[in-house]
Amino acid sequence: MKILYFGYLYDIDGVSLGAKIKVLELLTPLQNLGHEVKIYWLNRQPDSKNSAKIKTRQFFKEKFSRYLHEPNQIVANFKYFWKEKKIIQAEKPDIIIARLDVYKFSSLLISKLYKIPLLIELDSPVVYEFRTFQPHYKTNIFLLNFLEKINLNYSHKIFTVSNQIKNYYVKKGVRPENIQFISNGVDIQKFHPHIDRKKINAKYDLKHTLTIGFVGTLHFWHGINNLMKLIDTILSCNNEVRFLIVGSGGPLHNEIKEFVKNGRLEDRVILTGFISYDEMPDHIAAMDIVLAPYSKLSFFYYSPLKIFEYMACGKPVVTAKLGQIVEIIKDEFNGLLCEPGNIEDMKNKIMALISDREFRERIGMEARKTVVEQHAWKNKALQLEKLCLEVANS
Repeated sequence: MKILYFGYLYDIDGVSLGAKIKVLELLTPLQNLGHEVKIYWLNRQPDSKNSAKIKTRQFFKEKFSRYLHEPNQIVANFKYFWKEKKIIQAEKPDIIIARLDVYKFSSLLISKLYKIPLLIELDSPVVYEFRTFQPHYKTNIFLLNFLEKINLNYSHKIFTVSNQIKNYYVKKGVRPENIQFISNGVDIQKFHPHIDRKKINAKYDLKHTLTIGFVGTLHFWHGINNLMKLIDTILSCNNEVRFLIVGSGGPLHNEIKEFVKNGRLEDRVILTGFISYDEMPDHIAAMDIVLAPYSKLSFFYYSPLKIFEYMACGKPVVTAKLGQIVEIIKDEFNGLLCEPGNIEDMKNKIMALISDREFRERIGMEARKTVVEQHAWKNKALQLEKLCLEVANS
C-alpha cells in the first residue's frame, strides 16, 4: 500500500516539533511493515535569515494579521491544492492521510477529484483550540465550523489521539464508528532505562545530587506556574535536590528565567534552553524524578508525548489527574497522580519519592513495563495499518 501524508504545520522544528515527531514516529513503522510512506510538509517554514524582506513581512503581519489571517488562510487552500495535485499525479497513492487544521480543505477536494480514500489525522479540537488560544484573530465561527464539519463528514475515516477528542466530536454529531482512537506512543529503543547518564551529569554537575526534571515548552498549559511554585517549595526544605528544566519557547520562557535569577537559584535550577530531540533521552536519563505538573484545564484533551518518554526511561512521573493521563497511570503503581494545581499534594508526592529510592525504582520499573506492553509506536502503527487497510478496501 502506498500512503501519502499531507501536513500543514508551521515551524515544524520549533513550536510544532511535538506534532512532527508524532508523525515521523507513527509512520516510520508503517514502512517497516512493508508499506511505502511519503511525508509532505506543505506550509512555508520560518526563515532564520534576518533579511529586510522578512522584517517588512513581519511588520505588516503585526499590523494587519488580525483582519487578514482568515482570508489568507482560505486563499492558501488553492496553493495547497495545486501542490497536492502535482504530488498525487506523480505518486499515485492508494490512500491520503491529512492533518486537519482550521480553514484547510484542499486534501478533501483532492480526495474527491481523484477518488482516493482520505484519512483525517485529528490531533486536537481544531476550532475550539484556535478560538481559545488565538483569540486575537478576527474569525467567522460559522465558516470555521462549516469547514471542520465537511472535512469530518466527507473524509473516509478519522483517527485521533485521545478519547476526550473523540467524545467531543461525537457530541458534535460525528458518528463514533468513524473515529478511531490511537494515542501517542514512544520509541522504546530510543527511550529506555539503561541510557548512561554520565555525560549529562558531567555537563551540568549532577553527579552528587538527586535531580528532578521537566521536559517541554515553557507554556502555561504545561503547568509552568505550578513548576515554579514546586521549585520554590521543594528547594526551601531540601538542600540535596537540583532541578533540570529541558526546553525553551513559550510565553513563560522569560518569566522562569527571571524567577531563577531573582531567587539566586542558578546553581540549583538548570535551564538548558533548546535541546534537539536526539539529545532528549540522555537528559531524561539524568533525572531521578520527572514532572508533568499540568494546570487544571476545563478541557484536557492531550496525549502527552513526554509522559510516555518519561515512563519508557523507567522514571517515576509526578503528574496531574487529568484526561488521558488517568488512563495511562495508576496512582502509586506506575506513576503518581495529584490533584491539578494542588501544590501541596504534588510536593508531598515528590518528597515521598525523594526519601525512598526503592519506591522510585519500583514505580519506574512498572512505568517502563506499561509503555512496552501498551504504548510502543510499533503497536500504534499496527492500529493505523489496520485502519488504512479498512479505508483502502472500502
